[in-house]
Amino acid sequence: VQAAINKANDLNRQGIGVKVIVGAGVYRESVGIYGYNQTGATLTVQAASTGTATISGSDVLKGWNQENATVYSHSWNYNFGTCAVPSGWPSSFANVARRTEMIFINNVPLTQVMAYADLRPGTFYVNEGSNVIHVAPPTYMDINSATVEAAVRKQTLNVGNRTNVVLRGLVFKHAANCINTSSANVYASSNVLIDSVQALWNNWGGLNVNASTAVTVKNSIASYNGGVGFQAGQDQKVLYSFNETDYNNWRGAMGALYDWGMGGAKLMLMRNTTVQDHFSYRNQAQGLWFDTDNKNITIKSSTLSHNVMAALQIERNEGPMVLENSHLCSSGIGANILTSEGLTIQNNTFYNNSGTGSGQAEIFIAGQPGGKWITAWPTGP
Repeated sequence: VQAAINKANDLNRQGIGVKVIVGAGVYRESVGIYGYNQTGATLTVQAASTGTATISGSDVLKGWNQENATVYSHSWNYNFGTCAVPSGWPSSFANVARRTEMIFINNVPLTQVMAYADLRPGTFYVNEGSNVIHVAPPTYMDINSATVEAAVRKQTLNVGNRTNVVLRGLVFKHAANCINTSSANVYASSNVLIDSVQALWNNWGGLNVNASTAVTVKNSIASYNGGVGFQAGQDQKVLYSFNETDYNNWRGAMGALYDWGMGGAKLMLMRNTTVQDHFSYRNQAQGLWFDTDNKNITIKSSTLSHNVMAALQIERNEGPMVLENSHLCSSGIGANILTSEGLTIQNNTFYNNSGTGSGQAEIFIAGQPGGKWITAWPTGP
């Protein structure tokens, strides 16, 4: 894919718009689309058929050695170690949440354990001291005839400093990415359309849009990621429409880490942003979270259900913000409103919240005494 992008860039520099059509298959590479000497010509990268072209962070491992009746081993020279804990985050959670290794056998994910003695069918253990990975396949699988994939690349896609880019129908998966980072990233870009993409089974984040303007993300799925499905920050004029973020934060949950940078979608420092017809189910954290310095935000016609923490969290925002015509159901809290102002909630359905998490309520409102001073990022104080 990168070879095709490089040819497209040459044509873009001549002012020629280009469409790169990616055939069905798994492309085991990290792809970069950067703004070298741009002319404004459009670059479209799309799957020949939606969902059939995958940019993967994993490689296939063959030649396994049988250690005993249930455990197999393979050399392992990556030795990623543990991820750094982001500034301001707690550090008391279990170390397994700081790991990045993932193993899939015939597309079935295995669970990582932190000691050889804990291996059971369906798990794996990385021994960095011996440069060996040990795998205990599910009992119904023959590892010698199966496809075993190991996550080895930290990112699948970077789009940086570009204008007029379309990404359509692609799948981004298996990135061995650390806490608070994403597999596919768009940053410092404008006039970007992301349509019918999928970010699945990445170790932490699925799709991140940062410091960008005039971005539309539609008909897309970011599910089964270890931390968060969609990430976004310091973006302006953004539309999220008919997207889905389900079953995220399995990696964080392994370390009992639920309430920082994870969940279905976490958006920060946004301006003039609409989230509409969004579906966010069964995340082991928040379903949808607007955190810190968000202004001119509309959330409408969305369904946020069965999330362990809040279905919707609104935290440290000056607004205005509107939540309307949405369903918030069966989560720890329906709407968790923290140190925020300028929020309107109208024509919504709240049902069966308070089952999990803390501060259980349909609508929970709290704040810091005296408020919280936050500098607006685009304009200063």
